[in-house]
Order: sequence, then structure tokens, then C-alpha cells
Amino acid sequence: MFEKENDYVTNRKMYLDNKDYILKRFAYSDIIRGELITSYSIEVTDEHDYPDKGYTDYCFETNSYYYDVGKYRQVIRKNDAGEILSYSCNCSNFRDTNSCVHLVGCFHNYAFLIFYAKPDPLKISNNILDILSKSNKPVVKKEVFLSVDILSSSIDFYYDVKIKVGINKMYSYNNKQNQFLQASNRKDDEFTFGKDFTFDFNSNYFSEKATKVLKYINRFHPDLNKNNFDDKEINNFLDLLKEQDYPFTYNNHNITKILEEFPLESTVEEMDQDNYIVNFDLKDYKLISYNYAYNNSNIYYLSNKDISLLFLLYKQNMSSLIIPKNRLKDFSSGVLPIIKKHVEVNENLKDKIQIINEPDVSLYFDLNKDNVICNIKLKYNEEIDYFDNKANVLRDVEFETNLISYLQTFGFIINNKKIIMNDLDKIVYLIDEGLNLISKKYPVYTTENFKKLGLKKTKVSSTFSIGKDNILSYDFNLDGISNDDIVNIFKSIKEKKKYYKLSNNQIVDLEDSDLNELMNLTEELDITDEDIINAKGSVMKYRAIYLDSIKDSKYSIIKTDNLFKEFINNFHQYKDANLTLTADELKTLRDYQITGVKWLYNLDKCSFGGILADEMGLGKTIQLIYYIKQMLKEDNTYKFLIVVPTSLLYNWDREFEKFAPDIPVKIVNGIKTKRQDLIENTNKNVYITTYGLLREDLEYYEKMHYHAVILDEAQNIKNPLAGTTKACKSMKADVKFALTGTPIENSAVELWSIFDYIMPGYLSKYDKFTSKYKVKEFDEDTNKLLDSLSKQISPFILRRKKKDVIKELPEKIETNIFIELGDEQKKIYVAELNKVKEAIEEALNDGGMSKVRFMILPLLTKLRQICIDPKIVYSDYTSGSNKIDRFLSVIEEVTNNGHKVLVFTSFRTALNLVKDKLDSIGIKSYQIDGSVSSKERQTRVDNFNNNDDVKVFLIMLKSGGTGLNLASADIVIHLDLWWNPQAENQATDRAHRIGQKNTVEVIKLVSKGTIEEKVLDLQEKKKELSNRLIDSNNMDQNIISELTEKDIKNLLAFENKD
Repeated sequence: MFEKENDYVTNRKMYLDNKDYILKRFAYSDIIRGELITSYSIEVTDEHDYPDKGYTDYCFETNSYYYDVGKYRQVIRKNDAGEILSYSCNCSNFRDTNSCVHLVGCFHNYAFLIFYAKPDPLKISNNILDILSKSNKPVVKKEVFLSVDILSSSIDFYYDVKIKVGINKMYSYNNKQNQFLQASNRKDDEFTFGKDFTFDFNSNYFSEKATKVLKYINRFHPDLNKNNFDDKEINNFLDLLKEQDYPFTYNNHNITKILEEFPLESTVEEMDQDNYIVNFDLKDYKLISYNYAYNNSNIYYLSNKDISLLFLLYKQNMSSLIIPKNRLKDFSSGVLPIIKKHVEVNENLKDKIQIINEPDVSLYFDLNKDNVICNIKLKYNEEIDYFDNKANVLRDVEFETNLISYLQTFGFIINNKKIIMNDLDKIVYLIDEGLNLISKKYPVYTTENFKKLGLKKTKVSSTFSIGKDNILSYDFNLDGISNDDIVNIFKSIKEKKKYYKLSNNQIVDLEDSDLNELMNLTEELDITDEDIINAKGSVMKYRAIYLDSIKDSKYSIIKTDNLFKEFINNFHQYKDANLTLTADELKTLRDYQITGVKWLYNLDKCSFGGILADEMGLGKTIQLIYYIKQMLKEDNTYKFLIVVPTSLLYNWDREFEKFAPDIPVKIVNGIKTKRQDLIENTNKNVYITTYGLLREDLEYYEKMHYHAVILDEAQNIKNPLAGTTKACKSMKADVKFALTGTPIENSAVELWSIFDYIMPGYLSKYDKFTSKYKVKEFDEDTNKLLDSLSKQISPFILRRKKKDVIKELPEKIETNIFIELGDEQKKIYVAELNKVKEAIEEALNDGGMSKVRFMILPLLTKLRQICIDPKIVYSDYTSGSNKIDRFLSVIEEVTNNGHKVLVFTSFRTALNLVKDKLDSIGIKSYQIDGSVSSKERQTRVDNFNNNDDVKVFLIMLKSGGTGLNLASADIVIHLDLWWNPQAENQATDRAHRIGQKNTVEVIKLVSKGTIEEKVLDLQEKKKELSNRLIDSNNMDQNIISELTEKDIKNLLAFENKD
């Protein structure tokens, strides 16, 4: 085992010096920890320690060490970590106590081997060669036999069961049951039953029948020596032996087979003038259990009919039955069929007592509406119907009962003296397989009406075409199925039914994949029941793009004509659209912007709407302007309406002056009479108004028809129920477009709302969409659902990111600065936090989560304001704010280094507080909030971009977070965090956009351990939805409306590190 003898001596000494420590290392092993090692001295002796200076053999296949101590063999099996899994020795002590002195030395050697010994490479190589050579030799397996002995005990209806195993000689299994099961579970190599028989788990086996018997015993009687079998248990065990046809002994009598027919001998004689008597020969029968009886070295299985009679006799302690002559018919039909094979009728009575023979049976199957009816004809001395009650016909009640029971297994029931089947699933089985099985037992006849029943092979096709009228038409065809049946078929599929019977009595398999495809397709296209019945109609043409994307992968039944294919091909070639751009225009536009203009142009030519969803700063405005220029080159009478946020009204005017000075543009604002005149009486190509004015002037706009209506910052219509949204959707136009860098801020409903504006109905109705896509957690099914939605909307959304299309745009560095609350600020925060918790707890008890959601936003807002500076909430607070102090130090540092800064906050009071602080230290700033007019906003933006004297721009997140170009700034500070990261990103992109030459640093000031830190976590969740659908990644719901009780408690946790 060792390379050198002195290695062994040295290592042995090391082991002896450290054996206690080593044995501790084996503390996970019951062998070392438990009684075995403490039962014997662990002192090293020549006799037991290090037998033969190491193990005799090692098996790589089983990870086992083999030892030979004296005339015995020991086996230790381990895992790859060295843990001992099993152990054995074939000495008598181990067989009796599961431990022995021989193994102690082996364990010492094993521990020594694991920690100190060096393996012998020659021995390992020989082992490998042995394994490889053995693998080429066939393994001869030998069967081990299993015997079963059942013995009645001194207590009635209790039994002992003895199991023996062996090959040449049988050994008791009862005494070794637990040890054998343990060895089997440990996957030992072998187990010793006796001196001459060791069970080898690798080469010995039990027959299939014996294995089933052994498994039953081990499962239901894991300790054969302790418990007898009662009558119920022995009954179940005999059922198994009968089923397996397994031989056994009963009270030392060999039972090779349990007999099915119970030979109850009986005689019928005339007792007196009024009675007959039946005598039963019961003296040699002994009941073993409910279903089994013993007689004359045989065991009989008792049928229900045998049991019913025998138990009645045993219960009354009777061996005879008196039959009044006036009840002879009851005896003939009820008792005689049970004993008729073993009854002897006195010769004088044979003309009076007739043994009834089984009747001839004929079964007639018919169809009556939705029911299959089975008529039974029985021929005794004459033919009768099953429900006839003729007094002169003696009937075999047991036979007829069994016949009805047999039919009931197929699903027939008795109802109002009719044998019927009304379950369609069972009717299908009857015609598919059942009738054939029944016909093997009884003659079967079917009516012509019944023969019409049959499973119909459904052929489904759906053809979509685009005609010269530019309408997308469809035509469904279900071969041999009437249009009236189709709606009911779809209804049955939704009800999870398996079959549907047509009006012509044929049956349709509702699990047919084509049928299910057609139903799902009609649902996706929102085709009404009326249209389904017509089997043809038309849908919105923009459905063609989605249909093309799924027709091979999702709906194999979709067929399209050549015009459809030509239309699809033209749509996808928008990048090759032939635009008439001048050399100057080509210089002005970047490549990706030209692609965007072509995309808008192509959608227009196809009469589709679309969402230009480029990331902030990529120039959506200029792309839209050049699209309009292109359309006016083709038809200068086109009119375009552009709806924008108030803050961007004049920004759009300036952009047209810059990039399209020749296009007549009119800003629609001023007093209402003036706006009416501008809308109804001026002749311009482009009209620009605001969302608020559009809603006010809706009565005038509804009279107008535009070539295109365009919404800028289209997230303004994310609420489908808002008046502004309804006003925008009511505009009449050939096409509609939406511009937004954030088509989804909170939920998929926002996306639906924008799509319902550009292409009404494309994403189905509101209720259907919200029910389908209200996703709260991401799993595999959710991802598939969102992938499907993404595929549906992707042709009509163009989304590019700055990092993908503008390689020269400088990077954006984001930094979170965590600030501890000051002592006084912390006291106020904790006090307010406790008030909020109490209010929420009270609301939970009073009205549940719905009430909490209604009240929580203002409560959380107050906490967020305290995180900035408690003075925002409490005017008399004078102890200062660590966040404001840190903010001012950052501002001073960056402005002194020549940087321009944008500062965003959600609160006007915070904006005013910060401006006062900046004024006090001599730092000039501009400010935008909701009170600043759009014209003044633009003036301040221009001055900031062109005037280096003013280096700080203070902006309300909601008032100035969109549309403004402030690329002269290269640092963005978020004074507080907003729930929605998209709103913050929009604000940040006022600086990180085209024209920016410097790296933009984004700084978020976060109060440590407070609600602000929790909002950071929620922001990460908010990114899921937009990324999934728009950037082809996932989905979320509005954070506030979907907060759970657990979420709220997490928000209100305060981590005080003091």
C-alpha cells in the first residue's frame, strides 16, 4: 500500500499521536460517533489495527475498501468526500449486533488511510485493469427463492406469516428483515442470512412475483416478528398471492393455487306439506377471512354471492334453509343460482324446482337525441325485455345484475325504465372501443340512426387576402361543419369539454389542434360570434403584419394569397423607401434618423399608425418634421395636427423654423374665439396645439379631418379613461402617430392606450387586454405571453437607444450618494414614520389594502419631503439638513470647476428652498415649475445654453422633465427619488442628448436607511415592463396601485445604524 516502509512507520506514529483528533473529524459518521467505537478499546493492537498494513482490495465502481481480518471479510463503502456510507463484516457478532471487533481496526486503518496514506499507483492501476477486464465478461445472476408459510394462531382470525429465502437451503427472513432492508437501502454489496448463504445484491435476484410479495411484506409489515396478521390483513395478502398465482403453505399444507369456485354442496328435499328444506354441507369448511375459506387442503376464493349466503348461515348458526312453498319463485331466482352447480334436487321435486339456466342475451343500441339507449332482450323459456315483469318467467337475478353492472362500467345508467348513456365522452369511448368489447360477450345490434355516430376528422383552413379595395378579408372553412355549430364548438372548448355532437350526429374531437388554433385566432382578432357564423368577413388591415409574423410558428391553419404576401413584403422594405432628400437634408439627418423618416413614411403609405419611441435625445422631433416635409412634397394640401405638452409649444415652432421654414405652421393658442377661428378658417399645413387646449376645443376639431394627427410626449394619454385621452382618440385622420421616449412608465395599460389611439382595436378591447396582461410576477408562462405581445406590437414601434446608434455620444455615469439623516432630522423622520405605520395599521383593520392604497401616497410623500429637509413640512424647523448641506457642497465644487448643473426635484417647496440657499451663497440659477409659461421656459432654456454666467437650472420633474434641450449641462442632480425611473431618465436626457460633448454625470442624493433607499429597489422593478415590451426584455404594474402589504412594510422599515 505504501511506497516505502519508513513512510508507513512515520505516518503510523503520526496517526497514533493524532488519532483522537482524526476520529473527531469523523464525527459525521455514526460508526465513529456511536456505540461501535465506544464498545471496544480504541488502543492500537497488532491483532486488529492496520490488518495486513492496509486494505486487501479497493473497488472503484462501488467506492468500497475490502479488508480481511482473520477468516472474515470486512467492507467499508464511502462517498467521494470520504464519508462512510455503509460497512459490514460476515462474522456472527456483526450479524447479531450490527457491530464487531474486526471493524474497529478497519475504521482506524481507513481513517489513517484518508488522512495520511499515499496510494500505491501499482495497486490502483491493477484495480482499473480488473474493472475493465470484468466489464467485458458477462455477469451470471442467480435467482434466490422466497417461500411463504401462513399459520393460524391460537386466536381466531389471527395468523402468523413466515418468510424464508435461499437457494439450496432456506433461511428465515423474519429474523433478518430490518437488517436486510437497511443493507438494501445503503446499497451494500452483500448481506449474510446464514453460514452458507450470503445475498449478493449485484448477482442475486428474486423473481418478479417474489419481488412483489417481498415489497408488499416490507411495506405493510416492516416487522414480521412483532405483529400477527388480522383477518383484514391476511385477506389483502391472500389477494396478492392469488393475483400473482404464488404458491405458499397454509398450516403446513401446500397451496399451489387459490381456487376460484367455492364447491358448496347442498340438497333440496320436501320437508312437509308446506315447506321445502335445503341442507348445506358446511362441516369441513373454515373461514379464513372475508373472501377466503379453507377445506380439504384447498383454499377457496369466495365471491360476493358466496359471502352473502355463507355469512347469513354462519351468523344464524344454521346449516339448512327452510323454503315455504309459496316462496318457491324467490328461492329459484335468489338462492338457487348461487348453489346450482353443486345442488342435488330430490327426484320427486325436479318437476317443481327448476334450476334456471343463464338466458341468451341480445343488446340493441339506438340513438335518441343526445342519449344512447341500450335495449336488453333476454331469452329464458321465452324472450322478454329486461324491464318486463312476467309472472310465468323464472329469471336468473344474479346473472342479470352482473349484466347491468357490466354495462354500467361503460357509462350506462338506468333512468325511468331505460338504460341510457348521456355522457358524450363515454359515448365516444363506446363507439370507438366499447362496442367492440361488448360484442365479444354478447350479440350486439345497432340501428341506422346509431350508425351515424362517429368521430369526424376536422379539416380547418383560414384564408386571408387583401383585395383591390385595400381591405383585409378572411374566409374560414370547416369541412362538413355547419356555421351554426362553430360557435357552440368554441364554447365547448372553453368549457374544457372533450367532444361535441354535431346536428348530423357526428362527433367532433374538441382537442383537435386545428380547431383550437381557429378558436384562438378568432379571439385574437376579436371576431364576433356573428362573424364566425358567417365564416367570412374583414378585419383591420394592420392585423396583416401580426398575422404574417405568427402564421408559421403559432397558427399553421393561416393561408394567405399573393396580394397579402406582396403587401407584407412592401411593408418590411421601409428602409428602401425612395425618399426625395436634398443634399443639405442628407447632411442634416443622421443615418438612423433617415431610417426613422422612412419608417414613418412607409407606415403612412400603408395607412398604418406607429409609435416613434426613440430614447430621449435622439431627435424624434426632427424625424417627424422631415416625414411631414416628404409627405407635402407628394401632396401640398395635406394638413397635420401636432398635439404637445404646454411647455413644448414654442419649442416645436422653433424647430419648424429651423428645419422646415417653408412649411406654413400655425400655433393654436390664445382666447377661445381666436382658437376657433384658427382651427376653422386658416389654411395651413401644420397646426400645433396643447393637450389642454385640444380638450377645450374638441367641438371645433371634431369637424376637421387631418391627414395625420401626431402626439408628442404621448405618455400624456396613458390613462385611457382621462378626458384628454378620449379627446385625442376622437380626432379624424388618415393616420395617427405618437412620439414618446417612454411608451410604458408604469403598466402595459399605458401601451394599450397609445395603441388604441394610433390603431383602435389592434390590441383588443380594454377589459380583455388588462385581464390578459395584468402580470405581477415573472415566470415562464408570463415571458411567453409578453413575447407574444412584443411580437404583435414590434412592427409599429421604432425604438433606438443612444448607445446603439450614436457611437460618438459621450457616456453617462450614474452615482448614488448616501447621506445619513442628522440627529434632529432623524427624530422627526422616526416620529412621522411611526404615525404613518399606525395610520396604515388602522386602515388595514378598517378597510383592508384598498383603503391603504387610497391613503398611502400623501403619507409617503411627507416622509420623502422630510428626507430632503424637514423645513419643507415644518416651517419652524431650524436644525438644518445633511442632504441640503451635501447638495450645496457638490454644487459649489462642480460650478467652481466650470460645470453646468441641472437639478430635479418632485416638490416645488424643495425647489424654492434650494433656490434661496443658492442665492445666499451667490450662485445664480434659473427655475422652471408649473407656473412658468411655455414661452418663458424656452427663453430661459436659450439663456442657460448660451450664457455661462448661470450654471444651475432648477427644474420640477413633472414640469420640465420632457422636451427641453439642455445639452450645455453635463451634471444632473436628483434631489429626491421618484417612483418611476423612466421619469428620472427623461429628465436626465435633457442633458444626455445629441449635441452633448462631455460625459454626463448623474448624481442621486439618497437618505440612508429611509424610504428613499427602498424607492431605489422599487425603481429596479419598474424597469422590467419597458425593457420587456419596448426593448424586448419584461413587465410590471403601477408601483403604488400594486403595492402589497409586505411591500408597504418594507418601505416603512427604518434601518438605524446607530
